[in-house]
Amino acid sequence: MKPRLCFAALLLAMVSIGSCTDPTVPANELSVRSARTTSSGPTVKSTFPSSAPQNITLDVSITGSGFEPGSVAQWMLNGVPDPRVTTNSSVVVNSTSMTANITIAEDAVPALYDVAVITPMGKKGIGTEKFTVLAIEQLSAPAGSSGAHDINSAGAIAGSIAGGCDGYNLPAIWTNGAPSTLPLPQGLCRGRALRISDAGIVIGQAYPSGATSLTESVPLIWKPDGTGYSVQELGVTEYGRPYDIQSANEASHAVVMIGIYYGKAYWWSEVTGFVLLKYPANSTGCYLDDVSDNDEIVGSCQYEFPNSTPSRITNVVYWPSPTADPVVLPRMAGYNYAHMPSAINNNGIVVGQLWNSTRSGLKIVGARWIRSGSTWTVELLPTLGGETYPMDITDDGWVTGRSGVSGSKSHAFLWKAGSLMRDLGAIGSNSNAEAIALSSSGEKLIVGSSSLANDDRAVLWYPDR
Repeated sequence: MKPRLCFAALLLAMVSIGSCTDPTVPANELSVRSARTTSSGPTVKSTFPSSAPQNITLDVSITGSGFEPGSVAQWMLNGVPDPRVTTNSSVVVNSTSMTANITIAEDAVPALYDVAVITPMGKKGIGTEKFTVLAIEQLSAPAGSSGAHDINSAGAIAGSIAGGCDGYNLPAIWTNGAPSTLPLPQGLCRGRALRISDAGIVIGQAYPSGATSLTESVPLIWKPDGTGYSVQELGVTEYGRPYDIQSANEASHAVVMIGIYYGKAYWWSEVTGFVLLKYPANSTGCYLDDVSDNDEIVGSCQYEFPNSTPSRITNVVYWPSPTADPVVLPRMAGYNYAHMPSAINNNGIVVGQLWNSTRSGLKIVGARWIRSGSTWTVELLPTLGGETYPMDITDDGWVTGRSGVSGSKSHAFLWKAGSLMRDLGAIGSNSNAEAIALSSSGEKLIVGSSSLANDDRAVLWYPDR
């Protein structure tokens, strides 16, 4: 013990001598302490994504400097932490990067938020207005259900609002945020508007009072007439009046069907009337889903195998033109039931779903088919965690639709190859994106519906803001 005491005494003596130095000359030890005390804290430069809607949980990447292990991120509004945007976890990647998992409550204020990073020692860096909570805009509509099915580059929206006969909706459009119902031919009293072109021409369908079957639907086209819209039926085919209509392109060429689900499939234009499409060999009927501005058509055709399991399948089919021979697109191994498209863009990329029938249930995944010359390949899309239904695709590859998030809940999503699938959130428990368009300035506009209380409500997303 004595050697240790001697060393302690010697050390005390050295400290005493050091304390007698000239006070006008700062000691080295004092300089080091001052530097540590006055060192700058963390800084926050940016976040990605820099915005998100209400009612969502997501990861946000934060870049800056001075991030120390154990630092936490915090969302602030008007200078104070906002309990409606809570941080579930913070993970520091390195001194300039960290990831925060946050939950934005349904009642979070749509506004610009400051993002703070706080070190374990309490040093705080604040990035002013680095994150925006976006409101999912609920479109103005009467009480009851409403839905938005398509949007054009000018922001005009086609859909439906409450007010039709039998407790159903009326076809409607929104311009400048205000809805207006579209006229109906005599004898028809409910329906929906499905597609709207940049010229404002709308296609959709309507029903008479008391209708109980899709076969009673009447396909319609509405045209701006200077004061409102005029309406006309598409006409009849050699097999009678078509009753199922799904889509139309910028020239208002439509795809329509006769038959419950899989029957006679037609392409229609005002100049030519109805053109019956050719069927693939051995198929028992086809259903059409979309038509590009190049008049390329996608649908699914049915095949029956009475002594097999499953006894019926569908394949995705592509028609290069209304009079061309059909091309059956490849199937994805492991998905033995339905392969069905939803949309085709003007570059020939198709999106849709693959269904797998198993004893444990039915699994549905999103897929896209890509053409290279005369060859097609199929690949799976990512998911938010559950069954995924892509609904639309832009010419530059942005896909929107819905995907399961937990239990029976599903949310609208936005995805492009090379990026993560983005949850667009909901105003209630569920949401579904049906169509995406680019504005004249290149901004993405997405429409669909979201549940609120007991009704679905038409909504609009601005994912770029």
